[in-house]
Amino acid sequence: MSESTLTRPHDEAPVEASLGLQRREEAASERYGWVIVGLAFAILAITCGLTFYAMSAYIDSLVEESGFSLAVASAGPTMSAILGGLGGLSVARMMRSMPIRPLLLIGAVGSGAAIAGIGAAQTTWQLWLAFAASGWFTAMASGIPLSALVARWFPAAPAKPLTLAMTGLAFGGAVVPPGVLA
Repeated sequence: MSESTLTRPHDEAPVEASLGLQRREEAASERYGWVIVGLAFAILAITCGLTFYAMSAYIDSLVEESGFSLAVASAGPTMSAILGGLGGLSVARMMRSMPIRPLLLIGAVGSGAAIAGIGAAQTTWQLWLAFAASGWFTAMASGIPLSALVARWFPAAPAKPLTLAMTGLAFGGAVVPPGVLA
């Protein structure tokens, strides 16, 4: 018996159709993955631009407009960096038991509130608390959870998508501080 007599055309059509559907679904999933990359880029640009690169603008304003001493105002970014590092360790643990999206939302809302708190601070403890909260919450909405999220969408080859998403850090440094100063 030849191979052609064993193969029935009507058996192959559903397999080919399902492969076509699977390819379309994979293409749609990959397109959505690139949307995730773009969102990660934007989130990193905003959060890191506001909470890291714009610190000198905050310090100038806190000294000139709010009357804090340079030493007090300059200690704030140090607290933000320390709490950001500790927050990063906590975020890594939280990601084991909590979905990334709610973690990002909590981080974004908390970062926004902390930045508003920096501007509204009237005492040293309020200022330092706001800077510390900025570091802690920004850790929830920055590199660790976003890189994990992007890598999930591109398990076979995450390097290029991760590189593009993380470029948001540098973009935020170039674009956000001039906007803060304006």
